[in-house]
Amino acid sequence: MTVSGQPDERPVSSWFTRPGRVALLATLLAGLPFLLFGTVQFARQWHSLAAGEEAVGTVVATRAETDEEPAAAVVAFTTAEGDDLRFVHKVSAPERGYALGERVRVIYDPRHPGRGVQLAAWRTLWLQPTLLAVLGAVTIVAGALVFAVTEGRRRRREGGAGGL
Repeated sequence: MTVSGQPDERPVSSWFTRPGRVALLATLLAGLPFLLFGTVQFARQWHSLAAGEEAVGTVVATRAETDEEPAAAVVAFTTAEGDDLRFVHKVSAPERGYALGERVRVIYDPRHPGRGVQLAAWRTLWLQPTLLAVLGAVTIVAGALVFAVTEGRRRRREGGAGGL
């Protein structure tokens, strides 16, 4: 009803019939899992850095599961307690193979030194969480921009009336 008591002639629309709102909802549903998973991985990496011990390891061997994939580095290191351990660094890329005898920084959990060992390299620690969080954030921002543009156009067509 309008102020004069006449019925409002504007069509009633559902929240889901407006393209900008559907785009916002779709991009939120698509982007939030990436953003949340990336953020959780960031938190886990910060925790592993804060609680972990650092050691210097040496690449003692390389191996590959198949001929198509790059060789993974087998790294030997000594814990602060004097235990000699080895682990396979499975995240390897063709452009960054490790040479035999190369010295690398290692982070390990002092409570369980044989589990959760990783190289202290940016790619190993931060690449995946960064890519996931950025993908999620970009998706959400794109949806918000589509929403803002379509809602702005709709409001201009309706003469500035209407709400969200």
